[in-house]
Amino acid sequence: MRHLVIAIMVLALASGTGDTLAAEEPPAVDTFSPTGSLAEPRAGHTATLLPDGRVLVVGGSGGPSHLRASAEVWDPATGTFGPAGSLLVPRSGHTATLLSDGRVLVVGGWDGHPSASAELWDPATATFGSAGSLAEKRVAFTASLLPDDRVLVVGGSGGPNRILGAAELWDSTTGMFDPAGSLDRPRDHHAASRLPDGRVLVTGGTTRRERARSASAELWDPTTGMFDPTGSLREARADHTATALADGGVLVIGGMGDAVGGRGAHTFLSSAEVWDAATASFVAAGSLQEARVEHTATPLPDGRVLVVGGVGRVGRRFDDLASAEVWDPATRTFAPAGSLTQGRSYHTATPLPDGRVLVIGGEDSDGALASAEVRNPSAAQDDGEGGSRCDD
Repeated sequence: MRHLVIAIMVLALASGTGDTLAAEEPPAVDTFSPTGSLAEPRAGHTATLLPDGRVLVVGGSGGPSHLRASAEVWDPATGTFGPAGSLLVPRSGHTATLLSDGRVLVVGGWDGHPSASAELWDPATATFGSAGSLAEKRVAFTASLLPDDRVLVVGGSGGPNRILGAAELWDSTTGMFDPAGSLDRPRDHHAASRLPDGRVLVTGGTTRRERARSASAELWDPTTGMFDPTGSLREARADHTATALADGGVLVIGGMGDAVGGRGAHTFLSSAEVWDAATASFVAAGSLQEARVEHTATPLPDGRVLVVGGVGRVGRRFDDLASAEVWDPATRTFAPAGSLTQGRSYHTATPLPDGRVLVIGGEDSDGALASAEVRNPSAAQDDGEGGSRCDD
């Protein structure tokens, strides 16, 4: 049950090594290949694609009471990690947002308690500096980059029995946080997706009432600075993923739902649904071959979405999954997409400019991981067979 205590303080907390991908021996179709190793095992970290193609890895946890302050950068030219400075405050479960000038805004998270601090990483110096402070300490929240380079921070937990409804906006011109309205339903462990028109869709999460998972969704409008309800998920869920699609829709996958039978009971979800921007409603979008939570969902260049790892039920126990699946928007089905070299959850998956996907760190039953893997773009050329068709 180690993975299931994801409520307020998120982030539970082996290392592996890997060699640089050899040019003369390209990875086979539908396989993940090792690519270097982190200097420190970490889970609950962030990974941000930089304009030059490198990936910045920040913070995370190496185990109980082992919060990371260090940052590392993965270089696609060498397939190795190098140092990239240190946070002012060690943290896990934070957010990291790339700004238009190449800096990275790190907000909140867990520093032994929910944190209100924010920091900016400067690529010119590979150092972190203070970036103001949230009005509310928070963890298990979301942060979304807006077209004008402001960052919208929504919900989260401020501590035991403190699920937040307030939203805040970080302004890049002032370096300060300002109020940005309040959710109709306070929530944490939700997901947020920026739409093409600049609005932000907030889905699911855990609500104040008996810590039940929510099916509600809300839209934040930058012109009014307010949230409004917009349809309802077909299944209440938290700790799911929500991926913006090319057609303006949002794909919601998996997560944890409320089991029939009582307060606090839960179940892993295999269902997926799409928010349709034209109708502001959710429609069924197929079923995962393995129900999972704390997975990643990464958009691919061809419009499909790659789902990797997470925690799933294996027989009568819970385990970290090594499996990957790909969702096809044309058929609304999931199909197998290879397997990681080791199962993991609380990891990151970053799409690279060349079509590969970089999977970093996370944890398995032995603790935090230092290993990283790359999925080759040729793996996206499967025939889509074996998926589960959905009926709207």
